[in-house]
Amino acid sequence: MILDPAVAAARDPRSPEAIRQKRGVDARLVPVAASVWIAVGATMATRSKNVPLVCLLILAFAIGALVWNRRRRWRSTGVPAPHQLRRTEIIEFLCWQLVVCACVASASASLTALKLHHVDGHPWLSSESTIRFRGEVTIAGLPKLQDQGRVQVPVDLPGLGSVPLFVDANELPITASQQKRRPPLSTIFAPGQKIDVSATVRRSDKVSVVPLTLSAQRDVRLVAGGEPRGLWAMARHLRSSLLTQVEWLPDQSRMLVPGMVMGDVSMQPPDVRKKFTDTGLSHLSVVSGSNIAILASSIMIIATACGARRRAKTVIVAASLCAFVVVVGPEPSVLRATVMGLIGVIAVVTARWKDVVAAVCISIIVLLVIDPGLAANYGFVLSIVATVGISVLAPRWSAGILRWWARKTLARYQRPPRQWEAQLVRMVVVAAAADAVTIPVIAHMTGKIPVVAIVANLLVLWAVPIITTAGMGLSVVGACTTAVGWGTGVTKWLAVVLVVPAQWVGWVATVLAGIPKITVPESWWGMAITGVVVVVVAWGLRSPERGGVRWAWAATIVALVMMCRVGTVGVEMPKRQWAPPRKVVVERGKALVVKDDTEAIALFGSKAGGATDDGKDASGASAGSASEERSRIGSVGEGAREEPVAVVVEECGKPLERPTFTASGIPVHYPCRNGTKVGK
Repeated sequence: MILDPAVAAARDPRSPEAIRQKRGVDARLVPVAASVWIAVGATMATRSKNVPLVCLLILAFAIGALVWNRRRRWRSTGVPAPHQLRRTEIIEFLCWQLVVCACVASASASLTALKLHHVDGHPWLSSESTIRFRGEVTIAGLPKLQDQGRVQVPVDLPGLGSVPLFVDANELPITASQQKRRPPLSTIFAPGQKIDVSATVRRSDKVSVVPLTLSAQRDVRLVAGGEPRGLWAMARHLRSSLLTQVEWLPDQSRMLVPGMVMGDVSMQPPDVRKKFTDTGLSHLSVVSGSNIAILASSIMIIATACGARRRAKTVIVAASLCAFVVVVGPEPSVLRATVMGLIGVIAVVTARWKDVVAAVCISIIVLLVIDPGLAANYGFVLSIVATVGISVLAPRWSAGILRWWARKTLARYQRPPRQWEAQLVRMVVVAAAADAVTIPVIAHMTGKIPVVAIVANLLVLWAVPIITTAGMGLSVVGACTTAVGWGTGVTKWLAVVLVVPAQWVGWVATVLAGIPKITVPESWWGMAITGVVVVVVAWGLRSPERGGVRWAWAATIVALVMMCRVGTVGVEMPKRQWAPPRKVVVERGKALVVKDDTEAIALFGSKAGGATDDGKDASGASAGSASEERSRIGSVGEGAREEPVAVVVEECGKPLERPTFTASGIPVHYPCRNGTKVGK
């Protein structure tokens, strides 16, 4: 039988549980993890061997200070005063802490330097000229649609590692029958698939283990016999099953569900992803610790309802997380999120929230040694910060709110808080804690503060577990029915449960993205400003009666007003952007289909187009008034029998920022550029 830690501490004041309660949060490994992160990040940024040497110098200094402090204590005569003894103990503790931090940081930085030395010795990184590469590579992750109609695909280069490959939309490996209705990118570029590419290798300014990018120069070809194998094959089968289940749903649901279930954002255009980023909901469209926590919590609730004991629930949750890795695929981001989510699950199951910080620190050290590139990865930072915020702040905030609510319910209703009320408070506080601690990181990343992040996450709180658990179940059930030959005709109808929550999530992101945003410097200075504001607000909500809080509020408000006056902090008003129509219905035979702008020029006499990079339309007009915001195309030549009601340009490229018409008012549609579906 496993006792609750609080019960064990009450029974024996000398038990480990009682010692943990007196000690509080175990933060002894925080300096070690921070030193490892700084050392690995500095080694990555400088790409030199000086960082391990600096760590060794610090280690020598700490050992020397420790020896000096002990010799000084041994040589002292008489009984030392209490304050002298206390000072000696503090100096010795700091020296030992510095010794441990320097040792671990030096070892981590040395391993990172060895990896970078191996990578920097490659001819591609030492050459200054343009390099052409042609050969087979393996897709290392899910593709992502970029702004200029290109697709970013992470691939594994032999002898180097993972680098991004950029492919134009016209160079995708699809057949002629798939041109009109293109399959999802994740089915074209499935992780684990081998492809044959001819690309240009360029040096990247981004801090990473392999600072290279590839740009495809011709059509990408799938390698015969290079299909995904092992876990990648299972993940591809389950992902295809989910995409089949949701293909008949509305556009918004079909785009959001794969991302919220499996992190597949290949169907989401850049404008949709931007809305989620602006509202603080971007973590829903990637495999993050929240996906793991939601899945594990749902399974834990089901196991509890079935009468499972604590140890059995731990085994069931661990097995479910392993199955989740199989379903999504063993990508680095998935493994990282699984580790972070598993830490929270273990804390919930064992009720040892005070050990979560130590577990997170150990995970940071191990993950940075395995993959040094995580030191400069925003996703890794957000996962760590959110996990620590949920484990450290959420229990304290929920306890304070429940104490206040208990006083209210006893005074007014003569009863303690009900169970559902306590669960609701904990759910709200978890979302608020995660958003509060991640706001400074988002400010450093984007230069904007998502002021509606907490509200947005609270509004979608009920919908996320439904989409995650139901989507995962549909994926598995659909794959099983297909394997036994029953097809997916019946299971497709089960996907109707995803429509309402998915549409709600999309509506919340669309509406709240139009709210003005606070802008700060996209730097450490902006992160510091945001962090100070978050700390003051959290302190004020926790202890509103203290006099110091009132002075802190006043000082913060005055400082923000002054920074607004000098332009350090500002407000960004949302811009109304033209949104291309999702679907256009044209009578059969009334639309003129052309291959590209060149063919349109041959027929109409001037180039058909929208916005270019210099802010002008393709015909040379500047983007000024409403009348000037329409590109014009000349009249149809004399040889044309009948003027069409619409012109369809099949060329791919950068999405247009305004509608395009001919001189006579005929609309021009770009299905590949703008995603407009032209039906008949």
